[in-house]
Amino acid sequence: MAPKKPKKAKTVEEPPAAPVQPLAVQHVLHNGDLLGIICELLHDTWKTYRSTIPTSERIHPLVALAMTNKVISAVALNTLWKHLDSLRPIVALFSESTEQSKAEGRYSSSREPALCEDIPEATWCRFDSYVHRIQGLTFSKSFSSKYLLRFAERRRPIFPNLRKLTVSLELASDPAILFIHAPRTSHIELRFPSTPDKEQTITAISTIAWNLPNIHTLILTISEERYYYSSEPAALTFSVTFNKLSSSNLRRLEIAHSVDRAMLLVFSKFQRLEHLTIHLCETGAGKEVSFTDTGFTCLTSLKIHARVAEMPKIVKIFPNEILRSLEFTDTSEPSTDRAASMEEFHALLVTKMSTLQELKLFYGTRKSNTSTRGAFGQLERLAAVRHLSYQGDVALDEDVIRHLIPSWRKMVSLHINSGRNSVPYTVLPEIAKDCPDLVTLNLNVLFPSSDTLVPPPIINHRLQRFDAPETSTLRDLQSLLDACQPARRDQRERELSQLG
Repeated sequence: MAPKKPKKAKTVEEPPAAPVQPLAVQHVLHNGDLLGIICELLHDTWKTYRSTIPTSERIHPLVALAMTNKVISAVALNTLWKHLDSLRPIVALFSESTEQSKAEGRYSSSREPALCEDIPEATWCRFDSYVHRIQGLTFSKSFSSKYLLRFAERRRPIFPNLRKLTVSLELASDPAILFIHAPRTSHIELRFPSTPDKEQTITAISTIAWNLPNIHTLILTISEERYYYSSEPAALTFSVTFNKLSSSNLRRLEIAHSVDRAMLLVFSKFQRLEHLTIHLCETGAGKEVSFTDTGFTCLTSLKIHARVAEMPKIVKIFPNEILRSLEFTDTSEPSTDRAASMEEFHALLVTKMSTLQELKLFYGTRKSNTSTRGAFGQLERLAAVRHLSYQGDVALDEDVIRHLIPSWRKMVSLHINSGRNSVPYTVLPEIAKDCPDLVTLNLNVLFPSSDTLVPPPIINHRLQRFDAPETSTLRDLQSLLDACQPARRDQRERELSQLG
């Protein structure tokens, strides 16, 4: 019997090897921080250019990445859900429940989708997997508070990682807001109408005071659609209600409506307040309000709109050398003579706040008979100031600038806009010499014609941006640069001859 031939072993064809990704690409795909930066850039680009993309091709790049690449799916979804402008994406998670309500004949074609009576556990799990990504949320006007009531039925935080919340006054005073259960929320923005309802305001602020103890930032803005139809927003005078926030962790408070001096007294008692933005109203300005020396113990930044005549009294409220940044906008009537008030305000300013690092003074275009040396001569004592901005018709002339500049050796940015008043270009070398750290300069400089231009000495400096809004022509500045740098001028002439 002939021996059997050995069977040939079956050869298994191996699939073609996947292309090996470069090592740098692999490192990026495993670096969560880099992926987060890439996704943020894609998201910002999409929001900027979305309207230019045809509707048929309008697919969010992060959606495409989340559906095609498992490595960056989580990062892409985190970016997409980080800040939501409405609850629509959250309600859309219950689409299965909406389909069930259709089958039960309870579906409505209105803007607010109906949720079924018994939401499946699988839908709740899907809900939890998305809402924990939300850090910022804006409730639109069309939002119905019934959704919050349904989301809260499981008696657990609805948005466990929510940090920033923007709502209207109507919703903030709605009892449903009590069920939002966001223990980490630290930033609240309330959109008030120009004339807010008293009861709604009291309810909203009271709710925030006891329901959100960890709030750090509270911003009260004015609804844009109503602001343009009202001459002046109404004043907020609910000192008793705002006093409920005094024991909270509030660190930043910004109020677009005007407040009276009694409210300012309440704010002085906020134990941890660091940044305050207010508009002081005219009503009650003459009333005497007694302030204690223990107020505003932590305040470092103040932005205030008020009459300059009131500022000497207001400056006395603050402890010595506590503010690091002050922005003042004068709201005096155009016919008011502010000479004495400006001098008194600036004198107190340098006495009690000589350690200011940032000072912004906006006096508008109102006329004043004050002399420049009398109004601004005392500012030379602000030796620590690094950022200074001034706007007004009281000109900072050449003599005053030459007097002040030697004291401001720490200056980093200097913005002076005094209408059409200009200083000669010969001041620039002195500024460069006395302010060695200056990076930004905005100053009306007068340049002579090219024929009479005498180049100043070249001084080393760190200036990166120079704006001269009222300069007659750019050629004046160009001529100065050419005169200071002959090699640059010769090179430019050669380039022009080649083009010629």
